[in-house]
Amino acid sequence: MSTIDTGTQELLASKENGVGILTMNRPEARNAMSGEMNAAMQEMLAQFETDTEIRCVVLTGAGKGFCAGGDVKGMAASGDGTVGTNTIDSAIHRQRVHQRATSGKLFKMPKPTIASLPGAAAGAGLSYALACDLRIMASNAILTTAFARVGFSGDYGGSYFYSFYNPVRCYSGAYNILSQCAFSYGLMMPRIDSNDILFSNLMEEAIAFY
Repeated sequence: MSTIDTGTQELLASKENGVGILTMNRPEARNAMSGEMNAAMQEMLAQFETDTEIRCVVLTGAGKGFCAGGDVKGMAASGDGTVGTNTIDSAIHRQRVHQRATSGKLFKMPKPTIASLPGAAAGAGLSYALACDLRIMASNAILTTAFARVGFSGDYGGSYFYSFYNPVRCYSGAYNILSQCAFSYGLMMPRIDSNDILFSNLMEEAIAFY
């Protein structure tokens, strides 16, 4: 396995046997998105897409979670985006650009993409997982839209991706979907009982997939 410098410890990258692996690395915050992580994710997905040595892309999270979505505490601390030149319009535009370069890139990339969920995928984290071609989850992992709990309508294409598997009306709630239900809905491949086996199975699937 060879490691790749992403410019931040909040997103780790490596290559192994033709598989490019991206690991969201903020376990203390359940891998909630940050500015550093977002910028690195955007850059690395663009790099992986054109790297001829990479034939399949895997996205996962460090520790016990996949991704808790946006860092709500960080958003609150930064205000509403109306300070100085950082207007609401400019903030919305930056968000759109980033969404297209991350979840949009995962969805449209010609190479196979796989999400490996060691734990919860919530909000925009769920959108990342749904944007991938395949999803593998640990038996104790859950899926949740979560947006209703923080008063957001949802983003990162989640409502579009979710519509392939379940009625969009389910997306507007904040339901917890357990691994058994996720498999029956067609959202996930069969659940895996331990993270060690999860990663082993994941690499087998990734290599077989390309």
